[in-house]
Amino acid sequence: YITVSIVIQLLSFNIVPILSEWRKQGELGQRKVKRLTIHLSIILAFIQGIVVAVGFNSMYSGIVSNDVWWVYLIIGSVLMLGTCILIYFGHVIDKKGIGNGLSIIIFGSILMSMPSTIGMYYESSIALAGENLFIEVVKAIIILLAIVLLIAFIVFITLSERRIPVHYSGQTGDKQSSNESRRANILPIKILSVGVIPVIFAAAIIVIPSGIAQMFPSSSLASFILKYLSLNSLVGNILYIAIIVIFTYLYTFLQMNPKNVSKDLSESGAFIPSIRPGLETEIYLRKMLIKMSTMGAFVLAFVALVPTVFASLFGLPLSIQIGGISLIIIVNVSLDVKKRIESHE
Repeated sequence: YITVSIVIQLLSFNIVPILSEWRKQGELGQRKVKRLTIHLSIILAFIQGIVVAVGFNSMYSGIVSNDVWWVYLIIGSVLMLGTCILIYFGHVIDKKGIGNGLSIIIFGSILMSMPSTIGMYYESSIALAGENLFIEVVKAIIILLAIVLLIAFIVFITLSERRIPVHYSGQTGDKQSSNESRRANILPIKILSVGVIPVIFAAAIIVIPSGIAQMFPSSSLASFILKYLSLNSLVGNILYIAIIVIFTYLYTFLQMNPKNVSKDLSESGAFIPSIRPGLETEIYLRKMLIKMSTMGAFVLAFVALVPTVFASLFGLPLSIQIGGISLIIIVNVSLDVKKRIESHE
């Protein structure tokens, strides 16, 4: 559902005319987009369910005892039904809760897995440490401090923004103007205006070929993909970072088109001090977006890779590694819920 939402959102930025038209229709257009997203998600969930079943049966022979086509259709249908239930609960939370429903469900699933992750770490490292107990305890403290520092860094970067002052024609510069008025005359550009979307999109692009390759374990091409194009390989991680960087630039400029922003400012009689309206404003905003996108792209790449590298240095099993994507989601959802709660007070 999230992957389909991202793709449709991208296509609605003057790429597919009908989606662009729906985007301009307000609430009516949003309902049409949501309906299309749900339908495509159900189809994708069914296909992905079958791919997952076939892939697991290829990796672990006999996991599907009755290896016939209609069994895989049943498995795909059941997994598709699970997706439908989660989408429904997400929409219920949207209407009656605080925050984005599906984001909160993902947030809850990440937090729910943490006690078992801590338990597995204790059993695999501390409980069997023996004479190395002190070293393992120190290692656990270092890992905990690193996670806390990384979360603090993500919070700081998420809230960081460049505030560009905007003046309006006829505005008097009265020093007694209120703080609210000053805040309204600021054009904020966040470092992470794209949120976690580039990381999720990059992970999907990397994971999809590996998932398909698992269906054909005897194929040389599938072996090549699993060896070099997965997140467990150096080439896969380099490709992962490249996709994050490229998509961050692309999505930032689609979200905030400098030409459109410059045009909107001119039409509303607004201008950036020391910058001429029109082309100069567009060039200035483009340079600013490039700077912010560069910082945001490398921050996302850093956060996405550091936990994995850190875990490999400490020799943590793959089953108990905490991914950077999870930490970004936890921070973004927490800040979003906090903001919504404050707006209800």
